Amino acid sequence: MDQYDAIVIGCNISSLISTLLLLKDNKKVLLIDKKNTIGEIVHKRKIGRYSFNYDLHNLYLKNNTFNYSLNKILNMCNVENKIRFVSLDNLCNIKIKDKEYVLPFGIDTFIDYLDNEFSGSRDSLNKLFNLAKLVRDIYDEIYVNNIDYSNIDKEVIKIIDMTLDKGLDYLKINKELKELLCKLTVLLGTDSNISFTDYLLFLINVVERGIQVPKDNLLELLLYEYINKGGNVRLNSKVVNLIIDDNIINGIRLDNGEVIYTTKVISSISLDKTYGDLIEAKDIPRIALKHINRREKGYKVFSIYIGLNKNIDYIGIKNYINIINDNMIVYGYKDMLSIHYLLKDDIFINSVNNRNYYFTIDRMTKKIIDELNMNIYDYIEEIKVISPFQKEVFDYKINNNDSFIARWMNHDNEKYVEGLYVMNGLNGDIFGYNSSLLSGIEINNRNEGDSNE
Repeated sequence: MDQYDAIVIGCNISSLISTLLLLKDNKKVLLIDKKNTIGEIVHKRKIGRYSFNYDLHNLYLKNNTFNYSLNKILNMCNVENKIRFVSLDNLCNIKIKDKEYVLPFGIDTFIDYLDNEFSGSRDSLNKLFNLAKLVRDIYDEIYVNNIDYSNIDKEVIKIIDMTLDKGLDYLKINKELKELLCKLTVLLGTDSNISFTDYLLFLINVVERGIQVPKDNLLELLLYEYINKGGNVRLNSKVVNLIIDDNIINGIRLDNGEVIYTTKVISSISLDKTYGDLIEAKDIPRIALKHINRREKGYKVFSIYIGLNKNIDYIGIKNYINIINDNMIVYGYKDMLSIHYLLKDDIFINSVNNRNYYFTIDRMTKKIIDELNMNIYDYIEEIKVISPFQKEVFDYKINNNDSFIARWMNHDNEKYVEGLYVMNGLNGDIFGYNSSLLSGIEINNRNEGDSNE
C-alpha cells in the first residue's frame, strides 16, 4: 500500500517549488499529473529555431530579501544559481491612444516621472505608495507571524474591501493617471475590479524592487531538479477524487480505481475545480462554497508567438513588456515576440459560431498584428497561434471580495478540509509561482486545524 507524506496534483511552477521544499524537509512526496509525457507538462514549445515559454507572467522580483520573492524561494530549494536571469531596464511601455509612457523602476523615479506627465499628481502618488507600504507590512506579518489583527492600521482596514477602481478614487487620483495605473492590471489577468490591496502589493514590489526574467525554462529546470533529487512522479494518472474522512484528507483515488494514501494534498488545480470535481458534495464544507462562488470567470486569451529574422529593436520595440490599449500585452525578447490579446467578451466564440474556425484564426491574427501599428510581416520567420479553445491563459480574474487580507482576517472561522492546500485559491503571487509559501513552505509549519488558504 502506497503511503506518502504529501501528494502534489498537477505539474507547474508552484507545485514543483512545493515538492522541492518538501523533499528538502525529508518528506516522501508524490507528484502526479494526468498527462503522459514530461515534454507536455512543461509549458514550452519549439517553433522552428525558436523556443517559446508559454507562461504569460514572466515577472520575477529582483530583490532577494522579500519574504515571498521568487529568488528567496529558489534559494530555499537550492536551485537559485542554476537559473540565468536578465534584468529589465523599465517596468513597461504603456500606449494610450497616440501617447506612449515608459514606466521606470524606483518609487521616487516613478513618482517624478508621472508627476511630470500628469502635473499635480505627486501628493496622491505619495499617498498611494505609503498605503502600499502599510499593506506590504501586513502581508509580511501574515506570512511570518500569526498577527494580532486588532493592531492593523485603520487606513488599511478602510480599503480592504475596495476594488482598485474605488481605491484610486478614494485617493483622489485624477482621471488620466487613473487610466494609466489601471492598465497595469492587464499583467495580472484582471481589470479594475481587482482587490485594491492586491494591486498595491503588486505595484510597490515591481516598482521598488525591479523585475528580471528567466533566460531558461524555469518549469523544466525545477522538474528535472525534483526528479534528480529522487522525487516520485506518476504520469498519465488522473486524480478523480480526494478521499476525505471527517473533514480530514486521507488519500486520493485515480481513474483506474487505485487508492494512494496521504494526510496532505497540495492541488495546483483551480479552487473551483478542486472542490467542484475532486470532492464529493457531501464532503465540501459550506465555508469553502462561499469562496468558490464569488470567483468570477476570467478573460480568455488569444496568443501569437512570432519568431523574427530581425532583432526587436530593429522593428521599434524597445521594452520587454509593452501594454497596448486595454487588452494586449506584448513581450519582446531578442528576435521573438509573444503577443497576448485578452478577449473580454465572446467575440471570438461568436465569430467561430458564424464562420469557419480557421478563417477566424487568420482574421484575428491579422487584426491583432495590425493593432501593433508596426510593419512586421516582412520579418516573420515562424508563427504559432494559440486560440482560446486550446488554452485559457487567464483562468480567473480576482474580484474585490477575494482579497487575501480579507480572507485571512476571517481565517479563525474558515475551516476547510484539513490537510488540503489549494495553490490557486488566492491572489498571493502575481509572479508566476502561485502562492508557493502557502503550499510547500507553510505546509510543514502550520498548526493542524488552520485554514488551508
